[in-house]
Amino acid sequence: MSASSDDSLGGSDDGGLDNLETSERSRDLLSSFYGSMAPPPADEPEDDEPAAPLDRTDFDADAYVRDLLKTRPLDRLLEHDDGLRREVKTLGSDLQSLVYENYSKFIGATDTIRDMKENVGAMEAEVAKLSATMADVDARSARVNSSLAAKRAQIDKLVRARRLLKRLEFLFELPRKLGDAVAAGDLDRAVALYVAADGVLSKYGHVASLRDIHADARRVVGGLKTTILEGFDENSLAKEGEHLAARARLVAKIGDERDVERATSGAVACAGRFLRNVLEEQRIALADAKTPLQARVTALADAFAAPRERLLKQLAALD
Repeated sequence: MSASSDDSLGGSDDGGLDNLETSERSRDLLSSFYGSMAPPPADEPEDDEPAAPLDRTDFDADAYVRDLLKTRPLDRLLEHDDGLRREVKTLGSDLQSLVYENYSKFIGATDTIRDMKENVGAMEAEVAKLSATMADVDARSARVNSSLAAKRAQIDKLVRARRLLKRLEFLFELPRKLGDAVAAGDLDRAVALYVAADGVLSKYGHVASLRDIHADARRVVGGLKTTILEGFDENSLAKEGEHLAARARLVAKIGDERDVERATSGAVACAGRFLRNVLEEQRIALADAKTPLQARVTALADAFAAPRERLLKQLAALD
């Protein structure tokens, strides 16, 4: 009786440990799959039964049952059966709880998958349409290229000829355009036109027509250069902003070194005459003896300082 009671108690303990171990392993598997952060179970004492036999991939149910029938008495088999039933109920309850807890996630995942399928279907249709359009464009481009292949060289030749005609037209009209610019007083434009064409005319000077055009342009520019150099004799030129330095730079573009020296010296002389005239005008204006000396000196400095600084800046730009 005591032996039977000991076996019964021992069987009850073994069955309880088996049930607890199997239940905890199942919970761990479900929790790892659904993302539970529950702490790992504490170590349990080893049993004579192999660890987690039901979880092995090579589990043989028939062999497992035969082994239990051979090695365990009836009372322990019944207890083991009750333990398995309770474990199945516990796992079912845990599984149901996990499903309830993650129901919203399942629904969201289902909706996301359905939306992805719909979007992918629409994208596939658009991609197919785009592919068809690109294929049509490629086909038309190939037809256009094949139809224009024979004429492409001719078109290129005509384009080059048109460009050449434009340049020749500019060269043939150069003397007239120079004369119009000089007559209008647009000296900057006249110099720019000549500088743009001088290189080409010099390079192709062996062509008679271009040589004549170059000669006519040089005559016009020569008269323009003379006009600019003679303009430095006028004192009024120094009153007009940056005209001294601008006129000297124009001469540098169309003249030689001697012309540049004449322009520079003419600008300096023009500035000197202008300043002397300023001093003379102020001397005459302040000749009244009633004006205090200090006031006359101050008025003279004020009238002379600003033009002097402006002209010095212009002349400095010529260096």
